[in-house]
Amino acid sequence: MKIIHFVFIFLLWLPLHPLKSQWVKIAGPYGGWISSFAVNDTNIFTATDSAGIFRMNGDGSTWKSIDSGLTDMHVTCLTVSGKKIYAGTSGGRIFISSDNGERWKETNYYVLYNTIHPVISLAVSGPFIYAGSVNRGIFVSTDSGSNWNNKVNGIMYNPLVGDDISSVAINETYIFASVYGNGIYRSSDNGDTWKPIGSYSMTGWVWALSVFGKNIFAGTQGNGLFLSTNNGDSWTDVSQGLTNKYVNTFTSSGNLFFAGTDDGGIFLSNNNGKNWIAINAGLSNANVYALEVHGNYLFAGTEGGVFWRRLISDVTSTSDNHYKQTSTVFTLLQNYPNPFNPATNLEFTVANTGRATLKIINVIGQEVATLFDGIAEAGKYHQTTFNASKFASGIYFARLQSGDKVQLKKMVLMK
Repeated sequence: MKIIHFVFIFLLWLPLHPLKSQWVKIAGPYGGWISSFAVNDTNIFTATDSAGIFRMNGDGSTWKSIDSGLTDMHVTCLTVSGKKIYAGTSGGRIFISSDNGERWKETNYYVLYNTIHPVISLAVSGPFIYAGSVNRGIFVSTDSGSNWNNKVNGIMYNPLVGDDISSVAINETYIFASVYGNGIYRSSDNGDTWKPIGSYSMTGWVWALSVFGKNIFAGTQGNGLFLSTNNGDSWTDVSQGLTNKYVNTFTSSGNLFFAGTDDGGIFLSNNNGKNWIAINAGLSNANVYALEVHGNYLFAGTEGGVFWRRLISDVTSTSDNHYKQTSTVFTLLQNYPNPFNPATNLEFTVANTGRATLKIINVIGQEVATLFDGIAEAGKYHQTTFNASKFASGIYFARLQSGDKVQLKKMVLMK
């Protein structure tokens, strides 16, 4: 009988503390793709791929559909500026609400251009509204959406026209636009002129741009994460620990940075992107397309329309414990991509500073390549690439050794 009482008490206690160690699913009203979040002082706004926009309170416990005046329910992006909320749609329309989403008014964007080119990114700075489109470049309005132009102040030529503007970000000095497949551009004159910045090989397939103070993060589709601290003049690869290199979205809380990936879940860095760790406990859908911090919670939106939340304090504890323990970790991460052709990336850490080797072995035990043979520093992620262009298709093993510790990872080369 004592055991029964104990189990009963435990079951009563369990639901009251679901957020202390993992993600918790919120019973949101929609089951489709969550494309974007935006927040104001009191609410979180959620864009969906086919059911319009929802508004939830600060902890996600209550929801309301807010689609009055919203004639296109396929919403791709949201942004908030002051009391106004802006929404872009896949039907090439832009809406504005000034009453917390209760009513929406369409701007003249679609009327002026009378063509369906999805609006996939929005940003606001003062009177300037920037809208990134598919195949039409970037448009700017200075009169609350009554007029939109590819040109600004009479400048007819715009190097961005004809490209997909996947993201727009703004700091105190510049406007940044990621052109999917063609790198990143920067404007210092509110969009009159644009200058390409960064290395195309590093930043060409950029999907997400975010500005946090002096930091600019660029998330790519397949090449990981890059950071600039000098307004985009130079970029540093900050993908250590990021086991999925397809980055869809960012957000931050203080010194904590979060990245949502395509089929890799959510990653956290508390040291300016130098290292990332996965924080996916309880997250059953790893395709993350929207992240936002509001109050004490981190919220995530996935392709299944599932809303998730997690306490920031829980995440802080997770990151602190991880980085305290980093120096004692010996691990070889799974190569990415896998299967691969012809190259794949590997990362590892060692428990103690000293000689380490990372070698490639075929299925009959022969060493066919040495990727690392030298002194490996403890507590640091070491990255390397295996180029198998001269090897036949098949199964290979990556073998990491440091002292008497050994780890193997199976890899598949498919040509």
